[in-house]
Amino acid sequence: MRERNKIKSLHEVDDNGRFLIKNRLGQFLLDAARLYEGMSNYRDKKLLREYISKDPPLHPRRTLDQAYHWTLNSTWERDRDQVVYRHTTTEPDKFHKYDPGTKTWQEHEDFHIKGTCEECKRNIQKLSRVIMVDQLWMWVLDAKTIITCFPKRYGSNKQDSSAVHKSIRVRIQEIGHDQIRTAFDLGLIIIDECINTLFNRARTTSRQPQVIDAFSKAIGNIMHKQTVAFERLWRWADNASDIYKSNGNGDASELHVTLLDIHPEGQLEREIKDIVEELDIMIHITKVHEKMLLAFTSSAENLLDPFGKFGENKKREMISNTSRGKTNKIAQSLAEYKEEGESLAKHEKEGEVPADEKSEKSAFEKRRDDYNWFKLNADELLETIKGRIDELEELRKIAGRTADSVKDLLELKQQQASVVQAWQAVRQSNETIKQSQSIMMFTLVTIIFVS
Repeated sequence: MRERNKIKSLHEVDDNGRFLIKNRLGQFLLDAARLYEGMSNYRDKKLLREYISKDPPLHPRRTLDQAYHWTLNSTWERDRDQVVYRHTTTEPDKFHKYDPGTKTWQEHEDFHIKGTCEECKRNIQKLSRVIMVDQLWMWVLDAKTIITCFPKRYGSNKQDSSAVHKSIRVRIQEIGHDQIRTAFDLGLIIIDECINTLFNRARTTSRQPQVIDAFSKAIGNIMHKQTVAFERLWRWADNASDIYKSNGNGDASELHVTLLDIHPEGQLEREIKDIVEELDIMIHITKVHEKMLLAFTSSAENLLDPFGKFGENKKREMISNTSRGKTNKIAQSLAEYKEEGESLAKHEKEGEVPADEKSEKSAFEKRRDDYNWFKLNADELLETIKGRIDELEELRKIAGRTADSVKDLLELKQQQASVVQAWQAVRQSNETIKQSQSIMMFTLVTIIFVS
């Protein structure tokens, strides 16, 4: 389990949660931002309050932790430990400092920055984000009719280029309507657009975070900190070695206190454990996507090819091998289909195909082409999802190895602290023996003089 401290406000707030600060311009900007946020979220808040307790209730969007740890009463603190949240939130010490005394920006002076500072601009424009898990509702009534719905981002009432509906329209325009033969092809596009959020590396005007890149960067930062911590530990070990060789003249008290402080390494271990846990959740969700696609593909194949006439499936063979009493009509239909196919082939070879038979052949070929086109797209999407699972699992392995390295670092530091502690105990024991010998000698000399 993760241990988290509650985030407390550093500023005074009133009864309505409004920040109260002394700077008038800052107060105005905070009030304006609070008003804008309230206006943007008003519709979604009213929707939740109205339907969240209905029967059946509204299914709200869930964060990554809420979707997986659904039995927890609250994941407020866990959500703010998300890798994406930390990646999209600028830390206070990253901002350039303004000196009101000299009325200058020290960092700007040091780096000769004139005009707009791009780093300050990026930090100010950063918007904290978290990974959300939605539910896709989709009904395919027949090969030409599909009904679906999916939510927009919370508070996104204006045009949102990253919205699912918008991205589907853009994709259809890019590939062309002629590439969608049936509603099942459109269903594959909808599914792909809904599940590719974690892996979409396209830059958008909404500054959507690149999730996989954020995880790679977070793991890389921990690996760098772990390397620095290892070098620091070896330096302390060298200092301890010099003290051990100094015949008791060195002082290891300062070194002992430093080695007993495991907070930096503990912080690293907590961060990498959080990353590993989130990757496990993402792998689980992506595998759910794979199972959902397999189920959708199976249902679509049953509707597009109810008698197993197309493709390489064994449905026709399975049907013929089942009980005759239950499959008499199906077997008869298959036999008629076979005779019609042989007749069509014969007439076509001879160049004499009646108009009605031409129409039947054209319909048959269209159904076969629709099936083959859907199967091709479904197989491609399935391979894409498997590739995503492999990518996440590879990232999980790297995070796992980094977690093991951090754990080894922590154990080595604790072992070094135990060695220093044992050395100090031996040293104190030797000093105690020397003091006892001195006291004994003093006592003997005193007895001799008294005698």
